[in-house]
Amino acid sequence: MDLSQAEDYYNHIGFANRVGFGTKPALLIIDCNHGCANPSVSPIGIEMSEEIKQIRRLLDLARDKQIPVVHTTVVYSEGQFRDGGWFVKKVPALEVLRPDSKETQIIPELAPEPGELVLEKRFPSGFYGTNMHS
Repeated sequence: MDLSQAEDYYNHIGFANRVGFGTKPALLIIDCNHGCANPSVSPIGIEMSEEIKQIRRLLDLARDKQIPVVHTTVVYSEGQFRDGGWFVKKVPALEVLRPDSKETQIIPELAPEPGELVLEKRFPSGFYGTNMHS
């Protein structure tokens, strides 16, 4: 199935329907740190310059509309990385995500402003086990 067929199919079955932002929207910016989004700094970073431009557009809009912004970054404790569980054992390159390392810092283009929440996570989902619905 090519892209146009997929779009037609998703439109047909209703996946393209919009539900709006609800009554309490928030912008979640997930793992836009040097470790994940900067290949010149980190062995696990990927090139995301186009994605970062689009995220920045959303971020500017959210700030303009006073919509809450939440950032996540991945941070594993020093030592044996027990807080990362099997994920760090599976992907040893994640060990660069240490406290106070450049890799855990949010990239400057999307840097949090005062009042924006930054969640340090230890597992792939920053919201696992919380009230945040999947």
